This record gives sequence, C-alpha cells and structure tokens, in this order.
Amino acid sequence: MQATGRIYSLYPGQLQELSGQTHSVIVDGRNVVEPDAFIDAGFVYKGIGRGDKNGHKMFE
Repeated sequence: MQATGRIYSLYPGQLQELSGQTHSVIVDGRNVVEPDAFIDAGFVYKGIGRGDKNGHKMFE
C-alpha cells in the first residue's frame, strides 16, 4: 500500500467501528498515522521504529 491521501485520512474511531473487533491492532510501517489518536480509539499501536507507545504488552 502506498502512503497516499487515503492513509492520511483514516479516522481511528471509524476504523475501529468498521473492524468489528474489541481489540484491534494497527501496525504502522511507514509512520504515517498519529499513534495517540489510534491508542485513544482503543487500538494497540505498533509503529516500526517508534518504540512502544501503548504502555502495556500486546500478549501476556
């Protein structure tokens, strides 16, 4: 997927609702999404090269 306007216009709340999942994960390999917005919407965020911004482990 290319980093086009489509990616930049992702709304975390809408994406979470469309996914239908309770625990959604987003992996940002291009650093094109705002981590805090996705974390606030309930996603587990993993940005390649950004470190852990979630404050919790993905798996126990």
